[in-house]
Amino acid sequence: MHRLYVNLVDNKIKPMKSFVKIMVIGALNLFAVSSSLSSQERIGNESRKIDELLTKYHDLNRLNGVVMVAKKGEKILSKGYGSASLEWNIPNSPDAKYLLASVSKTFTATVIMKLIDQRKLHLDTKLTEVLPWYRKDTGEKVTIFHLLNHSSGIPNYMDLRKHSIDELNREFGTAIIDKTEFARKYCSSDLEFEPGTKWNYNNSGYFLLALIVEQITGEPFNIAMKEIIFDPLQMNNSGDLQQNPEQVVDKLATGYLKAGDAFTRMHYWNLSTAFGAGSLYSTPDDLLKFDQSFYSDKFLSSKAKDVMFTPFLNGYGCGWELRKSPMGTKLEMKNIQTHEGFLWAWHTRLYSIPEDSIFITIISNTGDSPLEKIFTGITDLLYGRIPEFPKPTLSLEVEKQIKTNGIDEAISYGKFQLGQNTGEWECHENDLNALGYRLLKADLNDQAVKIFLWNTEIYPELWNVWDSYGEGLAAVGNIQVAIEAYQKSLKLNGDNKAGAEILKKLQSR
Repeated sequence: MHRLYVNLVDNKIKPMKSFVKIMVIGALNLFAVSSSLSSQERIGNESRKIDELLTKYHDLNRLNGVVMVAKKGEKILSKGYGSASLEWNIPNSPDAKYLLASVSKTFTATVIMKLIDQRKLHLDTKLTEVLPWYRKDTGEKVTIFHLLNHSSGIPNYMDLRKHSIDELNREFGTAIIDKTEFARKYCSSDLEFEPGTKWNYNNSGYFLLALIVEQITGEPFNIAMKEIIFDPLQMNNSGDLQQNPEQVVDKLATGYLKAGDAFTRMHYWNLSTAFGAGSLYSTPDDLLKFDQSFYSDKFLSSKAKDVMFTPFLNGYGCGWELRKSPMGTKLEMKNIQTHEGFLWAWHTRLYSIPEDSIFITIISNTGDSPLEKIFTGITDLLYGRIPEFPKPTLSLEVEKQIKTNGIDEAISYGKFQLGQNTGEWECHENDLNALGYRLLKADLNDQAVKIFLWNTEIYPELWNVWDSYGEGLAAVGNIQVAIEAYQKSLKLNGDNKAGAEILKKLQSR
């Protein structure tokens, strides 16, 4: 006799409970399968929509790089757009390696917090306690905390208001630097303000933090980074170029500078001068591992994370930019943990929305890209809003018109488009400025002046357009009007020190 029949005869209550239990388990299993399929369909739908958005950016020459979008550690999209090597027509791909530029600061900050967890450092440790050679009068005032959150007051050696790119290139050279001597020369000047009272983004501080890591661990920074972060998190495709900037790295993408619709190779930049401020490379998969490490206390203590992710001055924590942004149809405010990296050809962003375990990284290897707009479009799709798709850039079309119809007709065309079809174009001050400088570089100075002048008509309230207009006027010898343009620029921005210096030279002629 079948066992179920015997049970039914012997006990009429027990078998009914068992039967119900079997039915419930079966229903739950069916629901789990259904949910799994629904989840996969959802991910596929999100991936397709995000890819459509990113492809549009790429088609308009505004994205050349790699993007990853993940939720709860599960990848929704991981894809390359454009070329990792234009010379060899090798496409960008998620397994290629990309320079992180200043996103490296989040890793340097994490190494410091790990050393604090190990009680080898403290947030209030003074600079001179760990770098005894540092000047006493300022080093006694600056703490680890000040260095981490850009409130040290130490001048930033990469301040382009004080040095031109050409000057930095010449000064920093190509050889691997003596890091201590570099810090003595570039990271030890008089304080610009009392530590902790103001915020000023500062590569010098993170250069010093990397020296502190070497001092505390007794190892080169790249080895300490590998042992403290990369190896424990199995970030096997990440590394540091400062120790050997000219080394060959397998699958490292090439950096290019964008000039209109064309590209040029990035000029040499000695990454040994970047050090803890910007010398790391990685892949999207490795960056996802880094992001996931913050969701438990196994890698970093909750106390350390609280310090890192608590905003200090200017909304900056310790190695992270912290802000709130509206998301979804209800515009619900969400905490965003992010950092930007920019080094000429390399433009990088990490984004984490911890409340919903969302991770997004966008990396461009062709210079400045609209990463914030791309991020907003992606999150709109993730949170049920209709994204704003990119529009063609008016300055690029004007540049084509210059080549075929001349400068005057090209500007007339641009003005007509702005007057009649404003909503169909992207027209930003920086885009027109870049066009003007491309014309200057090509010795088409008269044309450049006309573009700069048009830019002042569109954006009369922006100091930089007047500064550029003044530069163009000086190039064609119209000194008096150039002086007036620089005066307008300085009236709008009194901190334009480079413009003030040029104005003095023009007035002394």
